[in-house]
Amino acid sequence: EQLVKRTNPERCMDILALRLPTAETHGSGTAAEGMVLQAAIRNVGRAVGCLRAAELMQRMPGLLPGLFESFRNLSADVRKAVVFCLVDIYLVVGDQLMPLLSPLSTSQLKLVTIYVNRAAQRLDRPPPMAQVA
Repeated sequence: EQLVKRTNPERCMDILALRLPTAETHGSGTAAEGMVLQAAIRNVGRAVGCLRAAELMQRMPGLLPGLFESFRNLSADVRKAVVFCLVDIYLVVGDQLMPLLSPLSTSQLKLVTIYVNRAAQRLDRPPPMAQVA
């Protein structure tokens, strides 16, 4: 959290993205590793709120694959952090995010959409255009 507060958002995102897994890297699955990953994802969510939509969209190719890979983590807390991070991203970039979520499974996409809709209602914004049935 201190990293997010004391570093410019772009640099913070670069540092935190290094903690996200890739398709080639597989963690040990330890509780400590899950806690570190969860903290990194939560702080990515905090950092995205400091970026403009255009800046954040430029960072999506480097960020989303790690979030998608984290969505398959054994830890429910890590998966929950991914959902909230994707909601935070949506709140900055809006419907531009929805087509980028195509790698998610139907159930994952539905879960993200539910939480995006809740956040949109809470902020009195229209729901996303790409609704999941």
